[in-house]
Amino acid sequence: MNKSEAISIISNCADTYKKFLDGKQVVFVYRDENNHSNFTEVKFRSYNFLHFTGVTLRKGLTANDFYRYA
Repeated sequence: MNKSEAISIISNCADTYKKFLDGKQVVFVYRDENNHSNFTEVKFRSYNFLHFTGVTLRKGLTANDFYRYA
């Protein structure tokens, strides 16, 4: 994969993240290994997008900047 392809993929993912996740809160309900019910709440914020990409930022760029540029 070259740099142009990577940028295209990240841009497409940013659009999808904005459409379906950004600003939303999701509750995951599950049973643990002891068959007890439990839940975890997750809030998706704009600055969390960077974490999903695995990209390392250059100095001076914030996670919010990255998402905005993507």
